[in-house]
Amino acid sequence: MNNLRYLRKQKKLTIVEVAEKIGVSKLTVLRWEHGTNQISIGKAKQLAEYFGVSVGYLLGLDTLAKDGIAELIDKVNDWAISHGLDKGNPKVEWTKVTEEVGEIRDVFLKPHDFADPEWSLKDAIGDSIVTLIVLCLQLGYDVEECLTIAYNDIKDRKGVMIDDNFVKTKKRQPANDSNNSTTGLTSH
Repeated sequence: MNNLRYLRKQKKLTIVEVAEKIGVSKLTVLRWEHGTNQISIGKAKQLAEYFGVSVGYLLGLDTLAKDGIAELIDKVNDWAISHGLDKGNPKVEWTKVTEEVGEIRDVFLKPHDFADPEWSLKDAIGDSIVTLIVLCLQLGYDVEECLTIAYNDIKDRKGVMIDDNFVKTKKRQPANDSNNSTTGLTSH
């Protein structure tokens, strides 16, 4: 049995929403979910990309690599330790983080400077994540704990998109607060 229904429900999507996104009828999605019809390879790729999973997981052929990220973090940490980076200075590592984030900026600002901008962007994002993992290692922090703290901080955040920027809604401040509470908005 495939995992389409599970993935759809996890994202709180209706059958109609998935059908429209993929370009098929709602009956087709329903038949896929019930296993009456098989999902074509092309549509499976489309669905897997949309839900951020492998085609194998979508089709029920393999399990979700829940430890995929955890396993990669372990590999990065093992590599860092084998190269002595665990004993490095976190302030130096922080400069590496900013350099890698700068590469993301470079790809966005000058994509024509890169033979394959999409690959270069993915590489720069990956390198940025690696440097953050190494920074956590040097500080003795758990990456998943840091991510959980950040997620818990944002999960219920309310706001609006203004000029391609998420602007969070502030909680009402007391009248004597120096912040501008008339708009109720702060930049993220």
